[in-house]
Amino acid sequence: METALILSPLSPAFRSNATPPSTTQSPGQMCFLESSEIEIPNPFSSEYETINAQERCRVQDYEIALLKLQLRDRDRELQTTVEAQERQESRNTITELVRRITKQRDAIETLNEEVRFWKVYAMEAKSMLERTYSDLDHLAKGPSVTEERKVAPKRPQPQRKPTRTRLPVPTSRLSSGAKSVTEKIDVAQQKKRKDSVIESD
Repeated sequence: METALILSPLSPAFRSNATPPSTTQSPGQMCFLESSEIEIPNPFSSEYETINAQERCRVQDYEIALLKLQLRDRDRELQTTVEAQERQESRNTITELVRRITKQRDAIETLNEEVRFWKVYAMEAKSMLERTYSDLDHLAKGPSVTEERKVAPKRPQPQRKPTRTRLPVPTSRLSSGAKSVTEKIDVAQQKKRKDSVIESD
């Protein structure tokens, strides 16, 4: 216990008692004052402070680890949200592209239908123009011989004269020369009849 009464040069008690005491105080009173101002060191205080500091460091480590976990979870949530937004945006983009492609396809089909219609119309107009030009050409050149034959009216058929009916002559009365003459006349009349029939046709 005697070592506990030794004052350190840096202790406040030593600094406060550095000046010599007044002569009015007795030696016993001086020793009492010095003993009352001496701080008795606690042997467990340093160990307690060390343990407390270690525990605080451990708590801080736990808090840091918890914050890291929270940040990691938050990062995952944000990443999931960003991926979902990107998927949604890509899906919306694909939907918009499909809609535009469908619209353009419908427009192309409509244009193809119009082109087909105008092709048919152009072919009809071309054929009409060709017929018109051919008619104008024919009018400019005049009707041809074949067309004249086609267009020429039919000539009136001459009226046939009534033929005289001849009475048959008995062959017994005719001589051989008369018979030959009558036969020639009959042949000529038959031929004339045939020619008139052909002309009427």
